Amino acid sequence: MLKKIVTIFIICIILLSAYFYFNIGVDEIKYWISGSGTISLTEEKSIPLEDFKGKIILKDSIFYRIHENILEAYGYDGILQARREFESLIDRLFLGRNSYVKTVDNKLYSAFNEEEIMFTLTDKVVLGISENKYSLVASSNLEGTQNYLDIYDINLVPKTTISFEGERLIDYQQSMHSNGIIVTTFNYLGSTVTAHIREVLLEGSYQVWITDLPGELAMFIKLQKDGLYAVTNLNLYKLNSNGKILWQYSGFDKIKDFEIIENQIYILSGGAETELHIISSEGKLKNKITTTDIYNQILPFEKGIILSGRQDIAYLHRDKIDSILYSPELIQHVYVEGDRLRILFQNKLSSYKIKIK
Repeated sequence: MLKKIVTIFIICIILLSAYFYFNIGVDEIKYWISGSGTISLTEEKSIPLEDFKGKIILKDSIFYRIHENILEAYGYDGILQARREFESLIDRLFLGRNSYVKTVDNKLYSAFNEEEIMFTLTDKVVLGISENKYSLVASSNLEGTQNYLDIYDINLVPKTTISFEGERLIDYQQSMHSNGIIVTTFNYLGSTVTAHIREVLLEGSYQVWITDLPGELAMFIKLQKDGLYAVTNLNLYKLNSNGKILWQYSGFDKIKDFEIIENQIYILSGGAETELHIISSEGKLKNKITTTDIYNQILPFEKGIILSGRQDIAYLHRDKIDSILYSPELIQHVYVEGDRLRILFQNKLSSYKIKIK
């Protein structure tokens, strides 16, 4: 009799274990701590998004919701902080030192200042805004055949306009070595694309130098004290302050993202597999890590990096990729703010506290 009871008890434990294994957490986010035990996540807040129609944008301290002609800003506690309704549908939101909204009728507004209309554009379309010492406004003509870069001072007084005949703007950043800007463009000569990287002085729009990369498209540009790093669809380049190519590194397949942290270059690439290339500032490969998990984004965190994909999030520790979260629900966007990890899922926005052990 006792033997029979023990047998039944063991069978019950097995059945219950199977039930919990296959059913518990099917609709919940499952995350696990890496085998090395170096990092952990603790969920602090989860905001349901069933009633949040429109587009969600994550930034420091707040997230934005854009729906038709309405812009709202929320804290990560879910509390509404600001709201503005525009006369026309919102086309784009530009975030930087200040925030701007472009509406479909080609007006540019200060995001939450009800009294302020920055520009009413009649012959141009705003493509992007960058702010630092100056405000750089990228635009095109209405036909989209010519791009411009309008430079304004801190009070939005126009200083100069740079025109790029037959070229399309990709990126523009203020130089670390002069009172100028580093501009990346491309154009087509027949069926061949050519990337152009140049430095232009703000006074007089004088072009200091230009570097052409035939057959390539510049995807990422980062300015560092020791030079300019450019990633194209094929190669990684380092240029000096005069635009001279110091070295070139090749051997990538489908480049996805690029970061420089602690003088180390990280390039994420790959298709069916993910490859993370770790390269020195002298252009030497230090390590290449391959994983079958698919990652698309590099997020700097303290002195390391977090990798994010559509379902996986990982932490790079001692050149080893440690998985820290898996989601059966697709991940829309990931944002790191200090020791907080913000994850936008399809139906909710969750905030986690990151702890390094």
